[in-house]
Amino acid sequence: SPTGYQIQNSEFEVMSFAFQLGHNMMTAGPTGCGKTMAFKEFCYQTGIPLVRANMRGDIEWADLLGYNTTNDQNELIFVDGPLTVAARYGGLFYADEFNYAKSDITGGLNMVMDSGILNVEPTGEVITVHPDFRVIGSYNPGYAGTRAINAATRRRFEANINFDYLSADLEINVIQAQSGVQNHDAAVGLVRFANAV
Repeated sequence: SPTGYQIQNSEFEVMSFAFQLGHNMMTAGPTGCGKTMAFKEFCYQTGIPLVRANMRGDIEWADLLGYNTTNDQNELIFVDGPLTVAARYGGLFYADEFNYAKSDITGGLNMVMDSGILNVEPTGEVITVHPDFRVIGSYNPGYAGTRAINAATRRRFEANINFDYLSADLEINVIQAQSGVQNHDAAVGLVRFANAV
């Protein structure tokens, strides 16, 4: 569904060109500036699937691949993880909080981006990634507890898109549009409060 995202600096053009050229994309900006919403809106407008995974916490490479479980007949089956889904069927694999990713994840993604092959170790399956598969690394720079993104990983993201907070006028419009409440004074107050904080 449409997100109501407000374009800042021709980012949809950059996303479109990068996608058409087969480029992976790195996006940076502070929390709440619209990075994720921009890609959701881009995917809504283009029909390209978006598969999102947060790299923060205890997530491991195996979590991105999938897991074994049993079905109703008590048979062991493998359920594709988010990376496997995006690689198999195509779409943007959106690695949120990318600078929290452990080295096994960045190393694994580097191999997939280089080779176009995903080895699903639990099953032994080797997937040649879908032609519409792209990796999006999204992060908030300078946050405590994050890891530096090394040059080898950065090199695999051919397109870089930087985001920042909207101007006050645009933010007022976005608050009204996304909330469905056309109270200009309330939106102005919220924006002033947010900027003061």
